[in-house]
Parts: sequence; C-alpha cells; structure tokens
Amino acid sequence: MGANCSSGTIIWWEIPLHSFPAHSRWEECLSKDEIARRDRFATSLLRQRFYATRVACRGLLGNLLSRNPAGLEFVVSAHGKPSLRDIGWQFNVTHSEDIMLLAASASYPVGIDVEYVKRRIEIEAVGRRFFLPEEMDAIDGDHRRFLQVWTAKEAVLKALGTGIAGGLEAIRIDLNPVRLGACTLPGGPVSLQALTVHSDYIAALAAVTESKPCVEQQPWPGWERLMN
Repeated sequence: MGANCSSGTIIWWEIPLHSFPAHSRWEECLSKDEIARRDRFATSLLRQRFYATRVACRGLLGNLLSRNPAGLEFVVSAHGKPSLRDIGWQFNVTHSEDIMLLAASASYPVGIDVEYVKRRIEIEAVGRRFFLPEEMDAIDGDHRRFLQVWTAKEAVLKALGTGIAGGLEAIRIDLNPVRLGACTLPGGPVSLQALTVHSDYIAALAAVTESKPCVEQQPWPGWERLMN
C-alpha cells in the first residue's frame, strides 16, 4: 500500500471491523501474547473484534513502514500507550463497536478516539464527574456534543501518553468547532481536531505539537489486499 506523506503529516485510517474474515492463516502475523489475549475474551464477537484490530494495526503499519507485519515489535508504556520498538513512527489506535481508527506520524506523539453515538450514557452523572461546568453548559444535555467533548479529551490524554489517569477534568474542550480551551497541559502544547467518520460515530485526533499538522485520511485497502 504505502503512503505518500511528509514527515510533518499525520495519516489515519477508518477500518470496518464487521467485514473481517477471520482466516486462521492471519494468526501467523500475531504474537503469542496477542493470540492469548484474544482467546481470553468471553464472546466470539469480542474475540473477532480484537483479532481484527491487531491484524489491521500490524498490516497497515507494516505496509506503511515496508516491514513484515509479523516482525513488528510493540512495547507498552506504564500508562498503557503502545509504541513500536526501535522505530521512530508514533501511532495510536481506537475502536468502538464495528469500526477502528489508526493514526500514525513520523513527527508527533498522536492520540485518537472514537465512540459509538448509540451508546447509552448518563450524561449528567458522567459529566459532573469528568467535565467542567462550562463544558456541561455547552453540551446542554445533547448526546452528540457530549461525545465530541469526551472523544476530544481522550484523544488529548492519549497523545500525551497519560490516558484517563491524566485527568479528563484537567482538560477544557470548547465546541463549534471542537478545540482546546484555556488550560495547562502537563506534556506541552497539543493540536486537536474532530474527524469525519461514519455517521454513527464521533471521533477526535490530537498531536503533541504547537503547530497545526497536516492530517490526511488514507483509503482502507480491504482485508484481503491488506495482508497480501
């Protein structure tokens, strides 16, 4: 596949998990740990989604870097953020229900998050715990606006490498458009933007950089082409 992009560009893909044909031959590209993690899921649907995300992650990054997908080695930080061992490219993965998003950059730490809009959420209860009063006023009980703020906060914390432990309530998100509000981040300046994905989902992308990076969506090649 390959991707034509400059070093300052963030590239990302939207991957449909529901169409994944779970061929056993694709187990060859996974590590023993990944196979063991897949097999621990309680249902076949969850096992298939995990299997698909790992195959897509290895296949897309392998093609991007001209590496054998099976030969990629992943390490995980103390806060749970994965990275590639001995390779300069940064990446991040997210999935919800039937789609997965993958972002990658040669220049910046990146974070990406997606949520299914039909997921049931107690907006007031969750918002009072994790959101600022100004954010709750902007959300005004609206489900999609709630998810815009949630995915933006998650993407920022994932880019910084802290995850939710970094404090959702420490980040202020403004809407229309989605952007960082006035707040002090522990890991430096962050660029943030909403992503346009399938209408049943809300997504956001963040990168640790002062400048606004070029962001390019790459076409999904399909499962068979991905692994050939």
